[in-house]
Amino acid sequence: EVCGDDVNGLFAAAYKIPTVITLLTTIFIEAWHFSAVNDADNNDRGSFFSTVFKSYMGIIFMAASGLIAFSKICTIILFADSYYDAWQYMPTLILATTFSALTTFMGSVYLVKKKSVMSFLTAMTGAIVNLALSFVLIPRIGAHGAALAAAASYFVSFALRTFTAQKFVRFDFHPEKLAINTALVGVQAWIMIAELPHWIVYQALLLTAVLIFNGKPILDGIWLALKKYRMQKS
Repeated sequence: EVCGDDVNGLFAAAYKIPTVITLLTTIFIEAWHFSAVNDADNNDRGSFFSTVFKSYMGIIFMAASGLIAFSKICTIILFADSYYDAWQYMPTLILATTFSALTTFMGSVYLVKKKSVMSFLTAMTGAIVNLALSFVLIPRIGAHGAALAAAASYFVSFALRTFTAQKFVRFDFHPEKLAINTALVGVQAWIMIAELPHWIVYQALLLTAVLIFNGKPILDGIWLALKKYRMQKS
């Protein structure tokens, strides 16, 4: 009620676009959990986790980049005219959902090692960060504060899970690629929110960069999945 019913309605509408990433996450994680548990005792599981995470990260960031670039267009096509202003919250919410998806992957390590308490603690920490930042930011910048609080809370949860997961399954989470992807998509979000002149050109260039940067890891992941499938069938 702090922001008013109109803004709350726009915020709720804006949250529908990032659910595309949530859908991708759900489809992947269900299959990944089965594979991760079955391969829990393999000697090469660190390498396996690393390769799969690289591909997963690539898919998630490509989806995020595309959704941010087309956030205004999605709003025009999918929403009524009265909800057009919902697009301004989408870039930050897409970032939040992106790190939520990465956090979910890191939670698979806890599943393999049966560390459900760690999963709870990291999620609870993120929730506390969200609540605290919402209390501070919403009165100052409205619904943008809620979106920023969500993004920050998922980032904190992801950072905590990445750090603690290494104690149970050591694997390369590709910090350089993660940082570059985050920077590229973060700049996209800023350009959209700031409505810079010629933003369409910038979005096209950045989206192309994200697609090129992440293309090969995804192909590597698909090849690994097919290889393991053939080994299981033989």
